[in-house]
Amino acid sequence: MGPGTWDLDGATRLLRQDGQAPVRLTRREFDLLSAFLRAPRKVLSREDLLRATGAPADLFDRAIDTQIRRLRGKLRSGRQGRAVIETVRGVGYAFQAEEEPA
Repeated sequence: MGPGTWDLDGATRLLRQDGQAPVRLTRREFDLLSAFLRAPRKVLSREDLLRATGAPADLFDRAIDTQIRRLRGKLRSGRQGRAVIETVRGVGYAFQAEEEPA
């Protein structure tokens, strides 16, 4: 892994970054990150993210904000403080993945 790269283990839900100790993601955090990884740089609405996590239909959509905050806390950005998950006001969230050099 190079600087700012992650390794996500789907079987154990462990996230490793740059040789640091692995971080265990909850099921919902893992589901959120997986949804973002399937759609890098695409803005996903709260409703999209609720569906991706399998949350109950009656769950208040602001609950996703709490999940995002927790996931952000577990992700560390290699991009000099820029958020990895950016808030798109009034729309949702976008995962700002970096591309690997060719």
